[in-house]
Amino acid sequence: MAPVTGVVKQIHRVAGEWPKPGEPLITMAILSETLHQMQTDLFKATQDRKLAEEQKTRLAKAGVAESRLIEVDQQITRLDTVIRAYRQDLLNRGLSMAQIGAAAGGMFLSEMTIAVPSRPDETPIELQEVKVELGQQVAAGQTLVVLANHRVLAIEGRAFADRSEERRVGKECRSRWSPYH
Repeated sequence: MAPVTGVVKQIHRVAGEWPKPGEPLITMAILSETLHQMQTDLFKATQDRKLAEEQKTRLAKAGVAESRLIEVDQQITRLDTVIRAYRQDLLNRGLSMAQIGAAAGGMFLSEMTIAVPSRPDETPIELQEVKVELGQQVAAGQTLVVLANHRVLAIEGRAFADRSEERRVGKECRSRWSPYH
C-alpha cells in the first residue's frame, strides 16, 4: 500500500520474482502536501526548542526573575510535546526513525522507497502482481503490489475407489524449499 500520495518514479521488481526482505519494490516521489508541511513544522519546532534552550541559558546567566525562567521551561515543555506529536505522526505515515531525524534537522524527504517487509518466519514471498505503472500518480492507501506467501500448498484431486463412487482427496503437503536456490 502507498503510505502517502505520490508518483511512481521507479519499479524495481517484476511479477514472478522472489525478492528478499528489505529489497526495494517501488520508489515514489512524494506529492503529499500534508507530509511536506509536517516535516517543515517538525523542523521549525526543533529549531524553536533550540532557541528556547539558548534563551533559558542566557536568562539564567543574567540573573532574571525565577518566574521568567519558569515561562521558558514551560515553552520548552510545550515544544517537546509538539515535536513528539510530529514524530509520531510521521512514523505512522511510514517514515523511519532515521528519516524523521533527518527531517528534524532540515533534510526533508522528497521520495520514498517501498521495500519487501521482513518476516519473522523467513518465509519466501513472491511478487505476484505489480498494480502500478511508471509515472502513475497513486493515492495514500492504494495497492502498489500483491505479495504472495506460498508457505502452505494445498493439493486437491479426484479419485475413484470403484467406478460407482467418486471420492475427494485433499492433502496438505509441506516441504522445506527455497525459491532463492
